[in-house]
Amino acid sequence: MRVTTDRRGFAGGAVVRCAGPWRTSGSWWVTDSGRAGQSSASSPDPPGLPGPPGWNRDEWDVSLSDGAVYRVFRDRETDGWFIDAIVD
Repeated sequence: MRVTTDRRGFAGGAVVRCAGPWRTSGSWWVTDSGRAGQSSASSPDPPGLPGPPGWNRDEWDVSLSDGAVYRVFRDRETDGWFIDAIVD
């Protein structure tokens, strides 16, 4: 497996070690009319605005052949892959 990117300064490379996946999700409880267990009137978000976007993804920590360590994830809704973080 390889990690590649079109961002400047990130070379990418072959995956030599990985840990994961860790399945994470959040904000699934937010609805268009407010938060679960709250009416729209008591929601901290202004009326008519949705809450924070939800996420549903599998995450890995990967070490690359060039020595870089990344946290990458696969968005389970879109099946897209993304670099979430660079570990110092």
